[in-house]
Amino acid sequence: MTWHRHLWPAALVACAAGCAEYQTPSGTRLGTAPPFSLTFPAGPQALPGAQPAPATPAEPLGTPLPARPPAADLSGSYVGTAVVSYNPMQHSTCVDYRISGFKVSGDQARFFGFRGTIDPSGEVVMQAGDRWISGRFEGRTFYGQLWRRYPACIWNLTLAAD
Repeated sequence: MTWHRHLWPAALVACAAGCAEYQTPSGTRLGTAPPFSLTFPAGPQALPGAQPAPATPAEPLGTPLPARPPAADLSGSYVGTAVVSYNPMQHSTCVDYRISGFKVSGDQARFFGFRGTIDPSGEVVMQAGDRWISGRFEGRTFYGQLWRRYPACIWNLTLAAD
């Protein structure tokens, strides 16, 4: 390796920066600085000038969460619309539809070959062949999507209890 004349000053500065004088508990040393480290006190520390918080009894571990209220009764027939939101082919069967026959009984939903269980949050996912319906009940209205694999289409559903 050949050192060029203009590289020597940069090499000397780099060496001087790395070969510095530093302080240790046992005195002044020359050479490269020791590795950088931080030391933190163990446990919580009060902020300077802060007043200590009043002691409050902590709840014991394992305290059960309050019981969820039962899901609203969504039973009934739902009607609404299926509006195309994705249609990759212009001449396909992806068209808007009027929906009826979507039935809910307790926590069970069905629509033609679709069947699904509504979870306590109001969400449901159903499949029939290469088609899926997923969505959520908000009050007595269902907002969701219907997906068909081939020919590919996606519809946005808005169904209300009649």
